[in-house]
Amino acid sequence: MVCPRYATLDLIDLWNIRLFQRHVIPINLRWFKALAPFVRDFINRNYRSLPGNEHGVMMRTSVEFGRSIGEVRAKELFEKAPLIDLSLDSRHFSIRHYDPIWSASRDDHEMRPRRARVTANSQDLDLTVSEERRERSVRFSTLSPGFAPTYHNSDSGWANVLQFRGFGSVATLALNLPKDFDPEHTHHFRVGGVVIPSREGLVLLQHFKGHGEYLRILTGREAMIDWLKQHGVNAEISSSGRVLEQVIGSLDGFRGVRLLAHQDSLQLLDKMAKSTRKFTDGTVEEFPDRTALATEWTALIARRAKDAWSGHITLDRLIEANILKLGLAISCAHCAYLNWYAIADLKETLLCDRCRREYSFPQGSINFTNSPWKFRVVGPFSVPDYANGAYATALTLRVFAETLGSAHASLTYAPGLDFSVADKVPFDVDFSFWYRRNDWFEGEEETVTVFGEAKSFGEKCFHAKDIQRMCQVAHLFPGAFLVFAALKDTLHEEEKAMIAKLARWGREPLDDGRPRAPVIVLTGTELFTSWRIEQNWKKLEGKRKQFADAGHIRIDNLWTLADCTQQVYLDLPSRSE
Repeated sequence: MVCPRYATLDLIDLWNIRLFQRHVIPINLRWFKALAPFVRDFINRNYRSLPGNEHGVMMRTSVEFGRSIGEVRAKELFEKAPLIDLSLDSRHFSIRHYDPIWSASRDDHEMRPRRARVTANSQDLDLTVSEERRERSVRFSTLSPGFAPTYHNSDSGWANVLQFRGFGSVATLALNLPKDFDPEHTHHFRVGGVVIPSREGLVLLQHFKGHGEYLRILTGREAMIDWLKQHGVNAEISSSGRVLEQVIGSLDGFRGVRLLAHQDSLQLLDKMAKSTRKFTDGTVEEFPDRTALATEWTALIARRAKDAWSGHITLDRLIEANILKLGLAISCAHCAYLNWYAIADLKETLLCDRCRREYSFPQGSINFTNSPWKFRVVGPFSVPDYANGAYATALTLRVFAETLGSAHASLTYAPGLDFSVADKVPFDVDFSFWYRRNDWFEGEEETVTVFGEAKSFGEKCFHAKDIQRMCQVAHLFPGAFLVFAALKDTLHEEEKAMIAKLARWGREPLDDGRPRAPVIVLTGTELFTSWRIEQNWKKLEGKRKQFADAGHIRIDNLWTLADCTQQVYLDLPSRSE
């Protein structure tokens, strides 16, 4: 390993690499030219057959440069002191640039040593989030090693690591934080200490044996706004964000959002939310009827039941989720206005919404041939324009929470926020979240930050201003993922060109090797999936089917998902190319 004389980090890297490699010879950068003959001889002597291998596999030396040197400087060293001469060719050795062993891997196929973990005790707890003084909190007893004293002089005698697993209505809670969440901002999370976010979970330093913990739980919106403020961004919930919170709250989390994962259902809901009446002179009037025939809904549910993964979806589920309410449509005896009455409002004497006069329930003259029963859309689902875009956003969040892999991911999300940065024009972001997939074999997954734009239907949904907003976000938060999601199946060529330009720029690496702004593109194919995205992709042709059939490609790895969707929807080459 080649490293400068006074590069402290390179020396630490050298100590670490010697834990995993038996034969490491450090060479000072200043001596590289003088020691070139020794290096050539060392490489030549170690180029030999692998003992016991009959297939011609050779042992080779790896020349590894410290991280402070960089590729450009390393290339200059080889030009001044070449290792390749008449007795040595490039097959005898390889050149590497050091990758710290503690860096999170972005490739599922990359083999690297795992960090050693020493655990004295572990326990599974069923915690109930209580509401006290308008705060959400949990209480539990901490763990301590058997040899620990009752009281430790230091604030960090040992540590407890808390990993949350939550479902259903707790989807709104911040059960996962990024590692750059400043611990100094977590004093209000915990009594008598701070919370340190890490790849393992939330670290709680301990110095009392048998100590009881009181931990305040923030919502995803509260945690995200706090984190944004740490990065110089003031944020507050937008009007569309409030509708999104109401939609997800009514559906009791992302599992209930699957009720919306059907294009015809969303279009009927939106049609009901903006009821119209056309007159003989051609004018069109919008009115708050918000109803559709019950038979229209029963036919739609019957079509959805043909999908094996949607057979459990019934009208009762939609009613329980406060999406629909059943009632009767009855004409006023005075003005002939067609009123809608919920079951609870049916009486022998009814009040007309238009003329405000009372009339008797038409028990004998009601139309028995054509059913007068109608469903009305209620609550946030009665908001026009696909609940002000909330349907697209909710379905996009569900993709990351439930449909990418076999295990549910940990997702801490915030709804639409209005961003305000000093000396810049305020702008809004449709959603933001922290994502951490549940890895196999208890691996330590990096929590990543994601921002996105979600659109409904339309020939051209994404415009230059949307790309500009996401570009602003990329500059504010280097390395964050950018998501462009729409309910339609394909992108317009102009949309494709604009997003592809941003994606190419986002592929450029940062100093730590991460892509500057990985772009993920999702369409109705992914948003309307009833179970897993890979199952939808297998039914299609082209690259999506190839990715799904490959078997080894895990799209719950967001770097992989970005690479795949850029190839499919933006016609970009693979990241490896």
